[in-house]
Parts: sequence; structure tokens; C-alpha cells
Amino acid sequence: MRRACFTMSKAFASVRGRVSERVRDDGGGRVRRFEEAMRGEAEKAGRTGGPGKALGFIGAFRARRQDAGIEALRASDAQIDATVVKVALVILLVDLAWILIGEVNIRKIEISHDVMFAAMGELLVCAAAGLAFAGSRGTKYLLVFSIMANVFMIVAGVDYSMMLLMVLPVVVCSMYYRPAFTVVATAVGGVLMLVGLLINNELSSIMIGTYYGMTYLDEVVALARVYYVVDVLIYLLVCFVCLYATTRGLYEVRRQAALASEKADFEKEVSAAKGIQQSMLIKDFPFKERFGIASYMSAAKDVGGDFYDCFSVGSDHLAVVIADVSGKGLPAALFMTRSMTVLRSNIQSVSGLDKAMSKANDELASNNGMKYFVTVWAGLIDVGDGSVEYVDAGHNPPFVGRGGRYSKLECRPDFVFGRKKGMKYHVQTTSLGPGDRLFLYTDGVTEAMDPDGGQFGEGRLKESLGAFGGSSVDGMLEKLRSDLDVFASGAPQHDDITMMAVELKDVGGRLLVRSGKEGFQEIMGRLAGVLEDAGCGRKTTSEAETICSEVLANIDMHAYGGEGGDVRFFAYASDGAIEMEFADWGPPFDPLGHEDPDLAETLETRRRGGLGIMIVKKLSDGIQYSREGDMNVLRIRKEIET
Repeated sequence: MRRACFTMSKAFASVRGRVSERVRDDGGGRVRRFEEAMRGEAEKAGRTGGPGKALGFIGAFRARRQDAGIEALRASDAQIDATVVKVALVILLVDLAWILIGEVNIRKIEISHDVMFAAMGELLVCAAAGLAFAGSRGTKYLLVFSIMANVFMIVAGVDYSMMLLMVLPVVVCSMYYRPAFTVVATAVGGVLMLVGLLINNELSSIMIGTYYGMTYLDEVVALARVYYVVDVLIYLLVCFVCLYATTRGLYEVRRQAALASEKADFEKEVSAAKGIQQSMLIKDFPFKERFGIASYMSAAKDVGGDFYDCFSVGSDHLAVVIADVSGKGLPAALFMTRSMTVLRSNIQSVSGLDKAMSKANDELASNNGMKYFVTVWAGLIDVGDGSVEYVDAGHNPPFVGRGGRYSKLECRPDFVFGRKKGMKYHVQTTSLGPGDRLFLYTDGVTEAMDPDGGQFGEGRLKESLGAFGGSSVDGMLEKLRSDLDVFASGAPQHDDITMMAVELKDVGGRLLVRSGKEGFQEIMGRLAGVLEDAGCGRKTTSEAETICSEVLANIDMHAYGGEGGDVRFFAYASDGAIEMEFADWGPPFDPLGHEDPDLAETLETRRRGGLGIMIVKKLSDGIQYSREGDMNVLRIRKEIET
């Protein structure tokens, strides 16, 4: 019987352990680090404010931990109540099995069955009440009382040798992590064990003949010595273990609750830091009328070390910067903030990109105790002619898109940024034409991984960029993000992902649009402005607009088959004429190489097509076609008649 009691106690302790695991955190490491941090704060408070302030800090921390622990205990009471109800039902089944196997009949006590049924009924009613009011403050007391009453009725009315079952309510108490509750249950259980022994109906039959002539007190002492002392010692030993587990469990719950509270506060601070970091990344780009600019950043953690920047330098240059700080998380984010500030201030204030980068590097490296570094690509785009000066400080070379085809920009990499003072950076040059795009990115794009560990790679990136055709820069980044998501297939993001696309859509009066109604309306509006500024009369204006309309319709049909594509338009007044230039990136097509349709023929016999170009030829005063690289270029001259 004692072995069975210990086995049952062990089982209940296992249940209590599983319940406690649900309120514990993911290990003691963070708990230890948290407590060390708290001790460090206390020591700091002691240095700055004396012992009184340090003790006040420790007291406040302990009070906070205790309050958090109480709330955590109350939050877990409903779950523990449900577990105890299950325990009560198991005890109920054991009682029923005890009756069915005839164990109660062996005792030959007339009221045994009545006592057993009463004990079972009481336990069943209390279990139902506990289930209905799970989580209420009084439920735990009701459930523990019901189990204790059940055991007492068995000891007192059926079999006093079962008194070790009184450990069950104590084990149940320990599940609630209330040491005082466990102590009270232990004391009450010990008393009830003795009382049950004394009122058991078999008391008289045992005493007669053995203790004849003794007083009642002598009989009680002798009976307790024989049947009670050993059992109560075992009972107290088990209760001591339960009390230790209760005290230790309460300490862990309070510590974990305080840690959870601090973690929540930390997450709020990280969320605020993320918002601040996002607000630092520019969204309102300069020179909107001449550049199409889009950007995207996704941190691998709450905050990241990547950044991009785009700002004006004087009135005629656009600066674009993309960078990747070594490391991730909060330290990288802090270093990113400083790097971004230093770069912008020097590029805007120091003449010469190479000198600005060298000066910014020295400033950043001079106070870099953590030895972080940044890879940087910084470029200055001349708004007037599209020429680009750039410096590559160990960063991924960007891709340049011309006519929908992308190639990696040739870059001579210099030393990484911010790691070592006295470094020199070299300016390199390239140029962008109307419609050309500059795609900047960090290695989080090419090193994005699929579930098998494969990387996205530069080859796949180039294919994705080329597949986007004439999409806007915003649409291009959106589609590239979609390609990355499809490739990753749910695999976790290992590195920050940052991208920026810059499209030169207007240099020296040139306009780049998407073929179609809206794009053509924009071109017609630009032409109307040029005609008005040149003082063109009604006839010249009407004929120039007809020329433009027919050419655009021809491009939409022959270059893109009606599916849309990029069209570049340029118009200006020169020497008494309006000069117009149309360019597209369709297959080679010379509209001047086809014969004009014969208007004398009937519609049934006349060759289809060519009528629009014939009208253009008739209305214009000069027309020229050329194939320039991968572009069809048509230049038209129209004399001005005032």
C-alpha cells in the first residue's frame, strides 16, 4: 500500500511538473542574463545614488516580480483546476474499482458501503463544481477539500491502513504553487489521519484483549505508536518534498513572470526602434519629375543593418546610396544610423565624391570600438545629362537596365567603409540614358535561401529583372519580392533584404512613358506645351499633333503588338521648326522602308497598313529613321507657321 501511495505521489508530481512547464520560459539562460542585468542596474543605482537607492531598486524589482508572479499564478489556476478535476475523477474510478473487486466487503464493516458511496458522491459533486467554476479563487480550496474528505472517509469508515492516501490532497496543493496552502493541508491531513484511525469501527476489535486494563489515553497512545507514527513520518517526508517543490515552483513562476514582463517591455522598445529606423529611410524622393525611384527593405530581425538613402546634392545632382552593415539586430541598427548620418552629411557638404567618402570613413572609423564595418555603393547622378559618378566600398555592384536588358555594372571595389582610417576611395563613371534603370541591392537578395539551402543567386536575379519588361520601378520591386517569396517557399529569412531602383525618365526634356492611353496622353500634353511655348499657329499645332498621334499608334502596333512597352519622346523648338524624336525597344522596324498605299485602289485591293506613316510623311518637313542599339528611333521635323 505504501509503495502504491508513493507511485501515485510520483505520478501527481509528474502532472504538476507538466503543468509548470507551460508557465516556464524556454530555458534558464535568459533568466540568468536577466537577473545579472538586474544586479548590474542595482549596482549602478548604488554608485549613483548610494545604498538607499540600490536597495530601493532591488525592492522595486522584487515587488514587481512578486506581483507578476501572483498574476501568473491566477492565470494558471483555471488550467490547474481542470487538471485536479481529472485527478478527482481518477480517484473516483479507483474507489469504484475498490468496491467492485470486493475489497470493501473483506473489511466486514456494515457501514463501509455507505461510507464509500458518500465519499464518491461528495467527490463527484465537488469535481462538477470545480469544472463549472474553474479559475475562481475558491475552486482550488473546494477541490482540495473534496479529495481530503474522500480520503478521510475511507480511513475513518473503511480501512485505517489507507491513511497514507492523505498525501494526495497535499500533492494536489503543491500543483497550485501556494506554500501556505500546502503547509495548512499538511497539518490538517496529519490530524485527520489520527482522527480517522481513532473513529474507525475496527478500533474496539483490535484493542480488546490486547490492551485490557489500560485507560483510553493509554490505548490511543499505544495505537498511535503501532499504526500512526511510521505512517505519519512517511507522510511528513512526502509532504516536505511537496513543500519544497511548491516553494521552488513559486520562485520559478515569479521569476519567469518578471522575465516575461521585461521581455514585453523590451519588445515594445524594439518595436519603437523599428518604427524609428523605418522613419529614417526616405520615402519622399527628390527630382520626381525626372526620376522614377522605388525602394524596399525587410529586416531579418526586428531591426536591421541595411539601409538606403536618396537625396539631392545641390540643384543638379541626385545622390543614391545603399549599404549593408556587418551583423544584424540592434547593434547593427545603431551602427547603421550613425553610418547613414555620416555619409549624407559628408556627401552633401564635401566637394568630390571620393573626398566625401574618405572623410566620412575617417569619422566613422575613429569611434568604432566594436569594429563594425559597412559595405557601401554611393553614386551621384547628374540631372542634366545623366552622367553618374560612383564609389564602391566593397558592396555588390548594381545592375544597369537598358531597353529591358540588365547587366552588372563594372565596379572596382575599394576597402569596406568605417573599419580603418586613412582609406582612399576612387571615383568611377558611367552614364544613364532616358529609360535606363539602376538597380541597387544588398547581398540578402542574392543569398536568399530556399528550404534546401540553395541561394537565389545573381543569375536568377538577372533573369527576374529582365522578365519585368516595361514595368514601373515600383512594379519591378513588387514582382522581384514575389519571386523571392516563391523561391524561399516559406524558408526563414537569414539576412536583411534591401533594394532600390532608379529610372531616368526625363533628361534634357526627354520623356519616358508606357505605351497606351495614359502614356500617350502624357506625350501629347508635353508636345502641346512645346508648341505653345514656340508660338505655333493653329495649323502647325494641328498637324504636329496629328503626326505625333499617328507615330504613337504605329509604335503600339508594330513595336509591341498592342501589349504595351516603353516609349521615349523628345520635342523642342529649334531654328523655326519643331523637332520631335520617338524611340521604342521593339523589333527592328523601318516605317520609311515600306511603299505608301495607292489611294486610287479600292479598299478590297489596297494593301493594308501604311496609311498613318504616309500621313506623317505628307505633314512633316523632314523624317529620319535609325536603329540605335536595341532601339528604333524616328526623328521628325515640322516647320513652324505662325
